[in-house]
Amino acid sequence: MEENILILKEKFEEIKRKGWIKIPRCGYGEAGLFFEKQMGLNNNDFSVADFNGIEIKVKNRNSKYPITLFSNTCDGPDFYEIKRIVQKYGMRDLNYKNAKVLFITLSCNKFSNWGRYLKMKLHIDEKRQRLYILITHANGKIIEKRAFWDFSTLKETLNRKLEFLCYVTSDSIFSHGMHFIKYSDCCFSKLKSFDKFIYLLKKGEIVVNIKCGIYKHGPKAGKPYDHGTAFQINKMSLFELYDLL
Repeated sequence: MEENILILKEKFEEIKRKGWIKIPRCGYGEAGLFFEKQMGLNNNDFSVADFNGIEIKVKNRNSKYPITLFSNTCDGPDFYEIKRIVQKYGMRDLNYKNAKVLFITLSCNKFSNWGRYLKMKLHIDEKRQRLYILITHANGKIIEKRAFWDFSTLKETLNRKLEFLCYVTSDSIFSHGMHFIKYSDCCFSKLKSFDKFIYLLKKGEIVVNIKCGIYKHGPKAGKPYDHGTAFQINKMSLFELYDLL
């Protein structure tokens, strides 16, 4: 792994020396995609690390958005649990009345309100070694605790995709009608442990973000999309999960 880190560090320094680079778009996630393009990476398998066992995360220096660690569908109890939750508890789209949407961030340490009558949160079951989605009425009465991830699934994903991390800091400007980006710094780190991951889940520093909506424009207008069930970490908590190398 030490050799792969040195190779990636050299590639980063090459890109850094370019200074400000014109970028076609500068939306959420574009800095990371553009960095990988600059490196010549074309990894379409999102289940594995980006570069020889090293996952690359690029973050704008001033961004307050959380960092997406990975996406994972629920293990059960049935297939397509998130789709079932959307169909059962989602709100009807304003433009497409026959379609339902669900945009919510779930945490272990507090409920998130959904609509006028529902609340949702994550619940850790230590005995069963599972992470559940808990849905209740606004008054706190439990409606269901059904959809779950097994700890073994989360642990396997972490170790396969995120054991080693390259964290890249970027800066961006908008000038003369164009976006520019500069990749300023990078550091390498190693995952501490799965226990630390669970600890940060319990604290609410790691959350689950669900984004299931409806395309508004183009050939897919009116059709549903699922942008993945993403496990995200607070930017300031990343190095509670990782040790610097």
